Parts: sequence; structure tokens; C-alpha cells
Amino acid sequence: MLKFSEIINKAGQAIRERAGGYANDRRIGEYICSESVDSGVEICEISAKIKGSSTYKTRIVFHDGAFFKSYCSCPYAVGSAIICKHIAALAIYGRQLQERHGSVVASTSAAPAARIQTYTEIEEYDEDDDESEDDDESEDGDNAQTNRIISLFKEKLGGVYGELFAQIYEKKEPPAAAIARPAFESPNRLVAEYAKQINLGLLGEGQEKVHLVPILSERNGRITLGVKIGYERLYCVRNLVRFYEDVKNGRERSYGKECSPVHSEAMFLPECAPFAAKLIRYIDSNQSESSRYYSYSSYNTIKDEITFEGSAADLFFPLLLSMQDEYPLYKSNCETRFCEGDPRLKMTFSVKDGTYKLKEDYWSAIMIKGMAHDYAFVRNTIYRVTSAYARAAAPLFRAHSSDKIFSENQFKAYFLKAAPELSPHFDIKYKDIDLKKFTAEKFDCKFYLDRVDGAITVKVDAGYGAVRVNLSDIDSYVRYDTVGDMRVELEIRSLLKKYFEYDWRMRALVIKSDDRQFAFLSEGLCEFEKAGEVYATDAFKAIRINRPPDVTLGVKLENDLLEIDIKLEGEYTDEDIQAILSAYSLKKKYVRLKNSAFIALGDDGQLAVAAELMEASEVKNVTGLNDGKLLLPKFRALHVDGLSGRYGLKTERNSAFDDLVNDISRFDALDAEPPPGLSPMLRPYQKSGFRWMKALSAYSFGGILADDMGLGKSVQAIAFMRSLDAGAPYHARLSVFVPPL
Repeated sequence: MLKFSEIINKAGQAIRERAGGYANDRRIGEYICSESVDSGVEICEISAKIKGSSTYKTRIVFHDGAFFKSYCSCPYAVGSAIICKHIAALAIYGRQLQERHGSVVASTSAAPAARIQTYTEIEEYDEDDDESEDDDESEDGDNAQTNRIISLFKEKLGGVYGELFAQIYEKKEPPAAAIARPAFESPNRLVAEYAKQINLGLLGEGQEKVHLVPILSERNGRITLGVKIGYERLYCVRNLVRFYEDVKNGRERSYGKECSPVHSEAMFLPECAPFAAKLIRYIDSNQSESSRYYSYSSYNTIKDEITFEGSAADLFFPLLLSMQDEYPLYKSNCETRFCEGDPRLKMTFSVKDGTYKLKEDYWSAIMIKGMAHDYAFVRNTIYRVTSAYARAAAPLFRAHSSDKIFSENQFKAYFLKAAPELSPHFDIKYKDIDLKKFTAEKFDCKFYLDRVDGAITVKVDAGYGAVRVNLSDIDSYVRYDTVGDMRVELEIRSLLKKYFEYDWRMRALVIKSDDRQFAFLSEGLCEFEKAGEVYATDAFKAIRINRPPDVTLGVKLENDLLEIDIKLEGEYTDEDIQAILSAYSLKKKYVRLKNSAFIALGDDGQLAVAAELMEASEVKNVTGLNDGKLLLPKFRALHVDGLSGRYGLKTERNSAFDDLVNDISRFDALDAEPPPGLSPMLRPYQKSGFRWMKALSAYSFGGILADDMGLGKSVQAIAFMRSLDAGAPYHARLSVFVPPL
């Protein structure tokens, strides 16, 4: 026997109701059952085509009689665990066959003829049925209502389209002229949508408007929102999802002898219409959202009431706040009121025989968490409160008791921890209690820093006078039953955890890596000095951060080469200098020397000059220096002169270097005149160009004369070459070769 009940029970009540209608209304066709055995497992598969708004292929597979998986081609059934109404309908139909004939293998002799349809019969059924997929009852079948729909639709559309609607609705052949028009490729679906829309519009006309009154109640520590409906006498709506479906589909529903309205969104009185509209849209969004996450009926998420929390609280609070004053029927039926602001509540402490007692007047208070706001339910009033109030009051509200008993230690812990949080929001009175003896001693904290095996260590001594607390266990939580200042203790733990880690071998808090030690020395040490007193051993003090050393350049011009001697002020070895300049070139924040000292590099300009000169000389490290000096070609003299003038760099020069720099940079002062034959025709700027070339030539430098076109570069070059020929022997005179273009 196949266990169809597993599938049917997995579907929700609403889906089971619809599925039963599908199974009994000639909607199942091409029913097929196949059985097989695979690896000792008896497999039974039943499949059919089920007619809804479209025809859907449905299949259920059983292993050894138990439900294994299912499939349906409808949009709702995403995945094998989703039980839609079509799968449930096939399961109900299979169970009916099994109960009547002892088997699910259908044949003309084993099942009623109405149950074994062909696909053609399903298509014919499509012509005979104008129900939408969501209809599970036929409540609009009386002739008078049907005639009103037909005449109103014909009047609105007119012409051949109106005639088409009437003939299809009355199950007649449509006129050929209308079928030829492309706008009605699926006339049945179009007609069904318009018919439903017109029908819902008519329902709101001519019938008496009803009241819809919100009712709030407290249940198991939660606030719930329900509704009552009626004309004069109000009745409870027992199923909000069914109410929502009735409104969407225009159904009539009886709530009592005096209330059987035909549902629509226009059925409500103006005073409650906004609330009704939000209620319907909230249920609609809830059903749509939950159907994406639940593998069975989403209609179980809301039934007779809505929990007043989350998005529901944010949605309904502003509406109910205004409704309580503008809707008299709300006042007479619902005791809950709404208010903006924080309620100022009273707390009274008294003491008797060493026992402290707290008396409250809000023992049934509830804190409600919304998506955007917080709410407090106190004495039948819902307040929209500030986040600070909610944070302070929530722990107190969760302790559901009108009287709270404290021992002396418990009261001290309350006074030191809870009272500072509650005082800004509550009126607190202490009767016959000496509060001075509960005042905590001042918190003190001492840090002892040391250096062991290259690591920085710290020991912490913290507490309140004679009472000491262990803050070195940075991975544990602050104990909430202590009488200390939790906020300060947590800050100390967080500060320790920021820089230190616990080493089980050394049984101490340590900093091992250079990066973290540099961060602690440059930033963390100041934070620790603010948090408490800091004591350090000599070993720790040896770990220091030094500022970048000043740089001095010694520059000489000898044998047509620039000799540059880079000196760092202080006692630095060649290896130290190499490490400093290499780290700076790599843009590191610091370099650590062999004596454990740190050098903070940053954007020091003098080191930048030294690193640039080493790069220009193509020397990779100080071991490649020539007797400790950089060697550069003399044409770099002006560049070196420019660098030495930056960042207050100290420079030591010889006279040959100064003469070279002065002659090149002040070439106009050079005692050099153009040849007599050309001097009268040269303009002042051309004479300057001539002297510049002479200055370069004196030091065997090359150059490029780059005046604009037409400014006499050629005559300047001729004057320069003529000056070189003057007084030179014939064989030493210049020759100019001009290649053809």
C-alpha cells in the first residue's frame, strides 16, 4: 500500500481543500501508474496531467510504499520537496483509487470513466470552464450576476470585442472577424481576468459597508493583532488568510447570523478602509515572501492573528495611533492604546532584615522589536520608544515578576551595573537604604612591560582596592556577576587583545613580530598610558624608536668624476646604512637594526636624496661603493647640486665642483665673445646661447640648443664652431658634414 497520507499531510489546509476540488472535478487526465524493482527496492511511479489555468505534468515516486519525491511543471513547485495543489490532487486521487479498488493501477474497469480522461478531453474542458486557477468554489454562478457582467463588459468594450466577450462567456463560437484580430490570442484567459475584475468592482456597489476593527491582545509574552468584522454586531475573523483570499476572489463568507458579506476591497467603511488595505497587503506580502522559503504551505505562517513585531509593528503602529482617536468603534472594542515617547516608570527598593526588595508597577511590560523602531507594551499601552530606552529596559522587562528579591551582594551588583543604565529612563527610589556602602572603590590598573627572548611581554595588575581582578585572560568574557565596572574592564581586555596574544609556552601575553612591536611602541604605548600606570624594565626600554638620522653629503669633482660620500649622523655601520636605505626604497614604515632599535622612516626627505643618489649610481648595496663613496659622471653635477639644496641637507663640496656648477648655471657671466665677423649680427639671446655652448664645451659636456624655429639656432652654432677654429692649426679645425635629406 502506498502512503499517500505523507504527501497530503505535508500540504497545508488551504492546499488540501483546493486539491480535493481538483481530484473531484474532472481535472485529472492521462493517469499512468508504473511499477518496478531496482536493487531490491520496489519503485512505484504515478503520473498525470492536471488542469488548472494551464495543463501541468505531475509525477509522484514511492520507494517501498513510502513517498520519495515529486515533480510538477507549475511555477510554484520548485524542487522535489514542494507540495503544490496539483501534486496533492494526484495524491488524493491515487488514495481514492487505492481505497476503492485496492490498487493504484487505473484501468477502465478499475476506476470510473470520469477519472480516466484523455488529453483531448482536457482541452475540451478548457472551453467549458471559465474558472481561474485560484478559484476553489463557484460562487458567481447565478444568472442575474452573470448577465450583469456580460452587459457591463459589452458596454465598456463595445463593437466586435464586446460581442466576442459575450459569445465566449455564453460558450458560443466567436465571430470570424474578431478571431482574426491579434489582440485575442488567448481569449479565455483575457475574458477570465476581465470578468474577475468587473465582478469585484460590482461587489463593492450597492452593498452595505462593514466595519473592520483591530483587536490587540497579550499572549505568552507577545502582542498579537487580530480583527473583528460586522455591521452593528462584530464577529472575530478566525482565519486571516481565508479572509484575504475571500477579498481577492470576491467570495461570500458568513461570520455569524448578522454578517455574511460578499468580500471586496471596497466593502469597508471609510474609517477602517486604510487599515483594511494595509492588512490585505501585509498578508499578501507575507504569503509571497514565505512561499519562497517554505517547502510546504506558506498559509500556515498567518492564521487568526498577526504577531505585533518586526515589520508588522512598524507598518501598523502609525495607523493605529491615528485610528484610536478617529474611529469610535475601536475605542469601544479594543483596550490597547498607542503613544509616542518613552514611558517614565517607577521602581522602589526597600530593605528588611538584610533582604532587598524591588517593587514595580509594570510587571507585565513587554519590549517589542520592530525593523526600524522599538516599542514597549506597558499597562495596555504600546509606546514607540527610543533605542536607548529599549536597550536599558529590555532586560528588566524580560524578568516577569512584580516583586524581585535581592541579597546584599546582588543588590550591590545591581546598583553598580544596572542602576546607571536605568536612572535616565526610570524614577528609582531607595527607602531606608544607605547607598554609600555600595559605592565601588575606584578602579586602578598597572601594566608591567618587559622584553623576554626578543618578545615584548606585559603583566596586568587591576582591581578595586583590595579586590583584584584577572584581566590577562583576554579570550574570556567579562563576568556579569562581579561588582566591578564592566565597561572599564572590557576596555582593558580589548586594549590588551588589540596588541598582545597569549603564549602558552611562556604563559604570558606577548608581542613577537616586528610589525606588531613597532605598532605597539609607536601607537599602543600611549593608549596604555591613558588606561593605567605603565612600568617598564631596562630590557624593554632598550627597544626604542629613533627618528630618521640626518644625512650629510660630501661632494668632490676629481678626475672627471663626482665622488659622493653619504654620511648618517650617529653610530651606524655600513650594514645599518644599507638596511636603512633599502627599507626606505621599499617604502617601509620602519627598519629594525641589529641592536633591536627601530628607525621610523616615513617620508623623510634627506633619506630620499640618499636613496635617489644610490639608485643613480646603480649601486645595489654599500659593499659596492668605491672606498665608501658613490661615483657619478660629472655631467650629473647640476642634478646633485639640486638635490643637495633640498630638505636642509648638509653638503660639503670642493672648489672644482663649485666652479663647474657656477660656470654652467651662470654661463652669461662667462668671458667669451662671438667671433668678430658674427658678433654685430647676433642678438642678445643668441649671444646667450653662444656662451651656454661655450660653457658646456669647456667641461666636455654635450647639449641641445632648442630655440623655436626661426630664432637663429644655425647662426649660433656657426658662431660657436668659428670660435673653436680661431687660433687652431689647420689640421685641427672642425669639419661639418651635412647629409642630404
